[in-house]
Amino acid sequence: MQKQINPKRIGQYLNNAVRALKAYHNDEPFANFLRRYFKANRQMGSKDRRMLSQYCYGFFRLGGALSGLPIAERIVIGEFLTQQQSDLVTVEKADWVGKLNLSTAEKLDFLKQEVKLDENELFPNLQEVSSLIDKDKFLESQFS
Repeated sequence: MQKQINPKRIGQYLNNAVRALKAYHNDEPFANFLRRYFKANRQMGSKDRRMLSQYCYGFFRLGGALSGLPIAERIVIGEFLTQQQSDLVTVEKADWVGKLNLSTAEKLDFLKQEVKLDENELFPNLQEVSSLIDKDKFLESQFS
């Protein structure tokens, strides 16, 4: 039996994540900020907190990439890159659902075409990484 997806609920999770990211000012570790954020928003249940954390950390894995896009869209892209199954992607980018099970390398290639993702923006100073490290595998590891 296929589980039912509540688009309104997914939208609430996404809005909560956008609100949290807008409130975060990069002046402390995000985990500390989240602890305070959750304390101030006690109405959020455990699933709300888990989804907000997952969406935000996926967003941060994008680094400076796609910074011209709205936060909500970057959250969806981060979720796409880090998850094999995602209600958020199903609701927001239904045409991407069939690509959720692709390898990270294939997802990155897809996003290069779809949203003009520049891999050089995913990890700052990638050229400084030791030549002994496979840079493609290193980048892929950031999303698994």
